[in-house]
Amino acid sequence: MGKGKISIYNASPENDIRYSGPLSYRHLRIIAWLFVIMTVIGHGMRIGAKLDSDFAAEAGALPSIFISFWNIAVPLFLLANFAIVLNTKYAARRDLLVYGGASVAVIAAFFIITERYGIGLLMLITKGSEEQAHIILQNIIRLAFPNGFAAFNIFLDLLLCTLLNYFLNSRPKRIFTGKKIHIFRLFALIPIFYEIAAIVLKILAGLGKITLPVEIWPFLPAKPPATFLAFLALSLFIKIREKSFASHNKTQEDYAAFLHTNLNTWHFSIAAMIVFIVSGILDIVMLIAGMIMYAYAIYPSNDIAGQVVSFLDLLYAIGFGNSAMMIVISPFILLFNYQKTYKNRTHDIFIPIIAISVIALVVLEIVYQMVMWLPDFFSGLFKIF
Repeated sequence: MGKGKISIYNASPENDIRYSGPLSYRHLRIIAWLFVIMTVIGHGMRIGAKLDSDFAAEAGALPSIFISFWNIAVPLFLLANFAIVLNTKYAARRDLLVYGGASVAVIAAFFIITERYGIGLLMLITKGSEEQAHIILQNIIRLAFPNGFAAFNIFLDLLLCTLLNYFLNSRPKRIFTGKKIHIFRLFALIPIFYEIAAIVLKILAGLGKITLPVEIWPFLPAKPPATFLAFLALSLFIKIREKSFASHNKTQEDYAAFLHTNLNTWHFSIAAMIVFIVSGILDIVMLIAGMIMYAYAIYPSNDIAGQVVSFLDLLYAIGFGNSAMMIVISPFILLFNYQKTYKNRTHDIFIPIIAISVIALVVLEIVYQMVMWLPDFFSGLFKIF
C-alpha cells in the first residue's frame, strides 16, 4: 500500500502512500439521501399501520427497519461534511449559509403546513373555530409522537456540527486574530450547549415533566447524542494534529500541504472508523446505564418492568442506542477519501433538490392516503377528545 512507515511530519507527494479511497463526499451524500428517503417512507408506513390494521399486518417490521436507516444517514452526512472542513478549496462560511438557510426553510415549511394548511383543513372538516382546530391539530400530532416531541430537522444538525468545526479549526483574518483566537475557539461551546439543552428538553418532555410546544419541535436536533460526540471527537482529532504540527516547528502551510496527502486521508479514515466503533459501543453502554439507573430510581414499583420498557422507548426516541448502527458502517469508512473532489460541482446542488423533491412526493402521497382515511380517522378521533 505504501513505501514503509512515513512520518506525518515528513509526508510529501514524493513519498506519499498509494492508497486512495474510491468514495467521495458526493457518494456519501447520495447514499445518505437515499436512506433519508427510505426513512420518510418508513414513517409513512408506520402512520398507515396505525390507521389500517390490515396494512399493519402486511407491513410487519418493515416500518421500523426503514425508520432505522435514519441512524445511518446522519453519520454519513456528517462524515461527508468533513470533506469541506479538510479540503481548503471549500469555504465553511458558504456551508454555514446553506445549512442555516435550509434549517430556516424546514422550520418555515413546518409552520406553513401545520398553521395554515393543517388548521385550515381541520376547520373545513370540523366546521369549528381556528382555536378548536389548533387544539385538535396539536392532539393529532402528539398522538403520532407519544414521547412528547419529534426531531426531524437534519439541516439543523449539519449547521450545528459545521459551526462546531468552524469555531474549532478556522482561523479568522479579522477581529479574532492573535491571542483573541482563544475567544473565537470558545464559541464552539454554543453548539455544544445547544445540543445539551435539546437533550434535557427531550428527556423532560418524555418523562412528562414539561409539555414541549409543537412549535419548538423543528428547533430540536435530530441526530443521536453519540453521533454528535463522534463528530466532536473527529473535530478534536483535526485540532490536535494541527497542534502537533506546530509543536514540531511546522508552519500552517506545511499542515495545509499535509492535509492533501493520501497518508492523512488514510489516517483520518482509520480515526473515523475507530471513533464510530467507540461511539457505537459507548451509546449502547449509555442506554443500558440509563435503564439501570431509572430502574433503581423507581424501585420498588408495582410495574417496574413496564416503566423501564417505556423509559427505553423514550431513550430510543431521544437517540440513545441509535448510534449502534455506526459500528455496522464503520468498516466502509476506510473507502472514504475526503480529497476526492470534482471540477463541476453543479451536481452537488441538484442532489439535495432531487432528494427533497422525492421526499415531497412521498409526503404528498402519505397525506393523500390519510385524507382517504379521514372519515374513519376523525370519527375515532372525536371519540377520544
